[in-house]
Order: sequence, then structure tokens, then C-alpha cells
Amino acid sequence: MDAPGWIRDGADYAEQSLSVLAPQLRSPTRQANLVESLEDLVPSDRRSSWEQARDQLRERHDEAHRRLHWSEPVAGELSDGLGTYRFSFPWFDLDAGPCLHFFEFKEQDGAMILTGHSDSNTAGQAPWCPVEMSWFGVQADHYLESLKNYRCPGVVEIDWSSEAAGRIEVSRNQIQLSEVADVAVRKIIAKLKEQMRVFSKKHSDSRFALYNAAVCETEPRPVENWHWLCQHATEPRFEWRPLKFPTVAPTDSDHSALMATSAYRSAVRTEETIVPEDPHIQQKEPDSISIGEPESSQQTFSRYCSIDVSTQPPDQSPSDDDFFSRGWSASTTWHSPDLAPTRVVAIVHRYQTPWGLSEDRRIGMLWERAPKWAKPRVAHPEAEFPPEWQSLCMIVDPPHRIWNRSHELVQATSGKAWEALMESPCAGGDPRPWAATLASDSELAAAWILFCLSTGSASLLKGVAEHSSGLLKEIWQAAFVDAKPSDCWAKIDDMYGRRLVRIGPFGWEDYEATAASQAVYATHFPKPAVDWCVQGVDRNSQGT
Repeated sequence: MDAPGWIRDGADYAEQSLSVLAPQLRSPTRQANLVESLEDLVPSDRRSSWEQARDQLRERHDEAHRRLHWSEPVAGELSDGLGTYRFSFPWFDLDAGPCLHFFEFKEQDGAMILTGHSDSNTAGQAPWCPVEMSWFGVQADHYLESLKNYRCPGVVEIDWSSEAAGRIEVSRNQIQLSEVADVAVRKIIAKLKEQMRVFSKKHSDSRFALYNAAVCETEPRPVENWHWLCQHATEPRFEWRPLKFPTVAPTDSDHSALMATSAYRSAVRTEETIVPEDPHIQQKEPDSISIGEPESSQQTFSRYCSIDVSTQPPDQSPSDDDFFSRGWSASTTWHSPDLAPTRVVAIVHRYQTPWGLSEDRRIGMLWERAPKWAKPRVAHPEAEFPPEWQSLCMIVDPPHRIWNRSHELVQATSGKAWEALMESPCAGGDPRPWAATLASDSELAAAWILFCLSTGSASLLKGVAEHSSGLLKEIWQAAFVDAKPSDCWAKIDDMYGRRLVRIGPFGWEDYEATAASQAVYATHFPKPAVDWCVQGVDRNSQGT
């Protein structure tokens, strides 16, 4: 398919896709325009630092441009005569192999070291890629709010040639797409992502193979070639190197010395030294590893059952701001619901304060070994929970939602029931249109309760309990089949706060972490036994 006049050329797309790396306002800071407007009034040291940062951005942009390649374009006709399309995606030919995002490393002593002006939050730069549209061969845009619906990892070009695709404004500046056109765009993006998965599998020997798989949301292979960003054991630097197990990931943000760093840390196994429960008992310092911030003098290490573990930073939920500032946002962690953790654990960090030793506890996901790729049975991964947390059905901490594998309500449903629920009239949660079926099918009833829990549908459950209490009790009884129904608990940390949640035939109740709920937390969310904890200890607080 020849490129029509409204389509930009490759050089334009390259500049647009790398705009995230380009200097803004000729300098990388918001105040940088002062350099130009105030001229000689800007202090020389401030001008020098701005100019240095600007030059670094230019170097990064130029290097990315040299490394940038495009996949072979895929073109085709849309169904029902809606129009034509073409798509392609960018990739980078890095020294360690092909990668879908751009990284900057330098070789030193045989290691891939992240360059000094990058940090782990911006190490992998996702190119900005547009969805370009035309209306009967004349270029036009779509509404900005629609952009969020078309998050695209590549360039998509569409020429609409049917009135069924929507309507164009009188000014011919914007297109309002019809529902059928909206579906067509999503199908094109799905095809593009499938081509990226083919690319990922083709380059499985790249040291970015695991990263590419995470970007494409596809199965990584082979396990022996899993590399990720890690902190060096003794030097204050980040390296791209093999991912080691066991490894732990906190499910939530944390500003403690242990979790504030933003990269994987790897460590090596040391002699078998059991971490005692009493923080005042002196223990032998391990042979390996600092996993604190490279810039910080405070150093910590992490242990699970006397083995040093790799620790990754907490994941952040993608936001629209991230999307509009960086382009297409992809996961930058190696794990996914298809790579379920072995256990849910408590990450216990002990640190010294002016008032003595203090302790901070976070929820974490632990992989004792490299996980096998497997689609979740019911939408989210299942893992073993500590025996002390067996009343918890689920832990919710966006973007993570983890089922308790041994909980009776989780065991009561199935993937087939979940799929049926999503296709049913009550996919949005309202059980009344499907009341008779829900009250008679145990797997569907359990799936509906789990759906409400995983989506935080407190108002829905409270409303059903108030207006259709008999229906809620019937659904609850059906979910537990012949067993005596019991309350179901969950640990939820979301935009509405950190709390324990109890749901049952009565509805939904929240228990905030306050003194009034102390007994509830002591019963349902106590500190687990030592073999269900990952211990984080400051070196300078050991033995105190």
C-alpha cells in the first residue's frame, strides 16, 4: 500500500516517537527558558548545570535515534469497507540485543552498567507512538479524550473511507468515531501487539528478552536468559544482569530505607544464619550485599529463611499523566498475573531511630524459584498465604490483586464460571438480572462475590444487602454449597485507604487501621511466623 500524502515519512515518525528523549525548551527544566530570556542575569553555575543537562538529553536522543529501527509495515483493508490501515512498531538495536524500549548502558569489567544520568525509573524509555487518521484521504485528528482508549506501542495509520466510521467536524479538524470504527481501531492495535509478541519470541536470545516479554505481555523464554536491572553487591551502581531467586517484590509503595530504592537488587547465598525474631539478638553479618540506595550511606540486606534475596521496587499503577507525558505505558516489571508468586509474605524492616529500634511491615510477593507461565484460573494470580492470614481471601493493592489459593471461596469457583459471569447481564456487578442463576450455581455465586471483592464494590454489596437482603443471602449460601457460610476477609489498600474488609450475607464492612480495630487486626492480620517473613535489616542497627 503506497503511502498517501497525509501520512508522515519515517523521519517525522522517528522524531515524534523519540520526543520523550528530546530537550524541552532547549533545556530539560521548566525554568530553563530563563536562560534564554534573562541571558547574562542567570548565574554562571546555574547556566552551566542547565546546559550540561541539556547536552546529556541531546546525547541520549541522538544515541536512541542511531539505535532506532522499525518493524516491517503491515497493511490491510478494514472490514465492511471502513477504510485501510497500516502499522509498524519501533525497536532498538542495543549492544546486548534487540529491545522494544531504549536503555543506556556502558560496558565495564564485562558488566552492563546503567549510565550515570539515568535512574531505574527512567532507564527504559518507551517511545511515543501516534494513531494517525484521515477522512477520505484528508488528515484529521480524533478527540484527545479518545487517545486514552488507543494506547498504542507503535504507529497506526488509518484512512476512513466510509460514513459508517463516524462523522467529521465542519472544520474537518476532528473525527468522532462510531462504535464500529472504535472496535476496528482496537482490533488493529491488537494485531500490532501480536506482531510485537512475534518479535519478542524471535529474539529470545537477547538479554532484554524478559523485558520484551513483559512489554508484550507474553510468555518469556528461556528462563536461563532472564536478565533485569540489579544493584551491584558492593559497588554503588546498577547493572543489567541475570535475575536471581529467591526474589521478593513489595505490593505497595514504601519510603523506608529498604524499599525506597528503585531497582532490583541481587544477592548471593551465604552461610545458613537464621534471622531471629528478637531484633536485639546479635547475628553474623552476611558476606554479600548492600541493597540500599547507591547514594546513601545506609545499607540494608534482605533475607528469607537465611538466604539473601533479590528485592524489586513496588510497582505503581499506570496513570493518565504517565501516558500523556511518556507515550504508551507498559509494565516495567518482569512478573505478571501469568507468573504467579509462590507465597505472599510480610516484608519486615527493622531500623534504628533516636528512640531505639523500630519495625516496619509490608506485604510482599515471594518467588522461591523461577515461576512457570500459566494463565490465572480466575483473573488474578493465586499464592499461598501465611497460616495466620487464612481468613483473608484476597490482598488488593493496585496494580496487584492476589487470591489466597487455599481459601474456600477461591476454591469454590472456576475460570469457566468467571468467564460466564463476565459475559452475563451482571458483569457490572448488579446481581438482580441473573438472580435465579446466581442463587442456584455455586461456581457462579462464588465468582460474583470474588468479583465484588476484587473491584472494591462496597457500595454495591451494601446496596444489595439493604434492598435485596434475601438475594444476597441466597448467593452467599450457594457459594459455600453445603458448608456453613462464614465471613470472608480481605486486605485492601487503594484510593479509599488501607483497611481490612469483611464481606458476608450482611454486606460489606471496612476496618481502618486504628486503635478501635486493634483486635480485628490481631486476629486476621497479625505478624506471620518467621518462615513467612522476609527480613530487612540495616547494617548499622545490627546487634544493637
